[in-house]
Amino acid sequence: MKLMTQKNETLIEILAQMRNIMMLNKSVWTVEDLSCYTGYSPSYIYKMVHYGTIPYCKNPSGNKLFFNKETILEWLTEIKVAPRNTNQIIFSTKIK
Repeated sequence: MKLMTQKNETLIEILAQMRNIMMLNKSVWTVEDLSCYTGYSPSYIYKMVHYGTIPYCKNPSGNKLFFNKETILEWLTEIKVAPRNTNQIIFSTKIK
């Protein structure tokens, strides 16, 4: 029984990885796709849509949200943060 559970868990992980790969190839994302890519919960995405803080599209009947992949990638990297320390970081390791 334990072996069967492990196999099921492995299959679920493989299916999740396949879904992620397929999602990355799409040019238009659903709320679920965007949630998977960003790690934001669907409810948080709906909240950002409500407040107009994320670019989105609606289908003609207006009952489904879509997100253009390229627009979202630009939006995610819109705010650039400059490094605070431009000096080179030196890591030292001690060998015993």
